[in-house]
Amino acid sequence: MTSLKELDLEGGKYLAGADLSPFSHLTLLCIDSSTADADTLRHIGALTRLRSLDISCMGLEHPSYKPEDIVQLSRLTSLTNLHLIRTALDAGSMRVLSLLTNLEVLDIEDTGLCGADMAAVSTLTKLHHLCCGYSKLALTGAMHIAKCQHLRTLDVMDNDLGPEGARTLTVLTGLENLIINNNGIGAMGACYIANNLTALTNLHIASNELGPTGAAHIACMTQLKRLDISDNCLNAEALQFLVTSLHRLSDDLPWWGRTSLAGQLSWLQKPH
Repeated sequence: MTSLKELDLEGGKYLAGADLSPFSHLTLLCIDSSTADADTLRHIGALTRLRSLDISCMGLEHPSYKPEDIVQLSRLTSLTNLHLIRTALDAGSMRVLSLLTNLEVLDIEDTGLCGADMAAVSTLTKLHHLCCGYSKLALTGAMHIAKCQHLRTLDVMDNDLGPEGARTLTVLTGLENLIINNNGIGAMGACYIANNLTALTNLHIASNELGPTGAAHIACMTQLKRLDISDNCLNAEALQFLVTSLHRLSDDLPWWGRTSLAGQLSWLQKPH
């Protein structure tokens, strides 16, 4: 067991205070939704060979954990993938994460961060995949994220970005995947995205008050292969224009997607 390289204890029980020192060769560890505590973080911090770590759901599930306990991870400088979904974070814990300069994938969704807390992310020069949905980052957060010039995948769902936040993110011209649902970006935000993010092939822009004008901008993004534009007050004419314009779209949306364009159009054309 001491030479074990990968360990998945997702949903495990009674990990609080568990001694992980026998697993010093681990390069991948997942204890998502496990019964862990601050002592568990201390033991994880000694696993300096780790390259991938998932300790999601500790913040809301375990009241003994505090954001400052993240300092225990500062020695994990080999990490390339880190998942901290629903783990309470703050500006101090984000500064600790900024020391992990080899990070390529960072998932900090639903962690209670505000826009100013994202300043540390801009120092992670190898980061190409960032998920920070369900926070309140707003324009300030967008300004910090916009400094991550190597991003290829960005999830900023439900962050109060507005059209100016969308415009700020369009400096990330290398983006291939963008999830920006429920940000109130409107038709103007759609225009910014369509005119600047020409490398996008996967766009989730649901619940953004786009209307037919915003949809017309998105219809110009002929490179798209996957699109979620549901809940945007689109009429049958706007949907038909999208279906006609975007020939490369797949009807296969991931689990978080809504209804395909063809499905939405079919529903609108039925008598109700």
